[in-house]
Amino acid sequence: MKKFASILAIAIAFIFSATSVNAQMISQTNLESYAKAQYGKSWEKSAVKQLAEGSTLDNTGNMVFTKEINAPQLTKDELYYEMANWFIANYNNAIQFADKEQGLIIARPYIENIARYAGGFNAYDISICPTVRAQVKDGKVDVTYTLGDYNVVVEKGGGNTAAGIGIGLTAAAVTGAIVDASTPRKTYVEHRDYGHGFHSTTVCRTYRPRTTFSDALLVSCIADAALSSGHAKGETWQIANCYPFASKDSHKKTSSKAFVMANIYSQVVMENIQAAINQCNEVYAMK
Repeated sequence: MKKFASILAIAIAFIFSATSVNAQMISQTNLESYAKAQYGKSWEKSAVKQLAEGSTLDNTGNMVFTKEINAPQLTKDELYYEMANWFIANYNNAIQFADKEQGLIIARPYIENIARYAGGFNAYDISICPTVRAQVKDGKVDVTYTLGDYNVVVEKGGGNTAAGIGIGLTAAAVTGAIVDASTPRKTYVEHRDYGHGFHSTTVCRTYRPRTTFSDALLVSCIADAALSSGHAKGETWQIANCYPFASKDSHKKTSSKAFVMANIYSQVVMENIQAAINQCNEVYAMK
């Protein structure tokens, strides 16, 4: 049991180290590795069943995860300072509210391409924009993670069936379209707003050879090229209308994977805030 806990702790630290600089480019591969370590090789089926058992929505249709972190050695001001450092390090551009007197910090990070599912004639790239809230008091921090919808890029002809008969965009075709070796080697990245709070990252040209594309960057390239060419569309799926909260869901497998990845990401956030507070608490305890 101790060995398993150690493996999970290492996995969490590794996952979040990849996201601390830019939470927008969190790796699907790392999250899936964490899910596999926690729920086994068949995590896509087992995880959704286990997580669905205790999952409910609030009265506004949001998934809400909470965690109370005790730090008896720390005052409200000390905890606020620690939380402010954590939010700046991880969600600097996404902080929406911070007030020392209230002891409250709120951020809404955009986590791009947290999950991808290809099935039938379509492929689906899922991104999320959760609200992460830290309320500090003397000796404790209450963390709340809230999520109400999934931002989805639906790629027409990008599914397994389409790929099998040669329909749709392939990774090679997309990277070939956006990587131009004859131009100066430089990366241009811009965020476009497709409405309803949905954003997608466009990568125009890049320094790097095609073989060095990260999974998240490659998915961004595919999704954006598909959107630009009219082969894809951006949609917002309310979680209340998605599986496991809605029994009738035409995208059940996609919703299942999105549900698991959103849950896993919430666990990563909570565990890393816990680790930061624990470390700070230990330092003050030794004084």
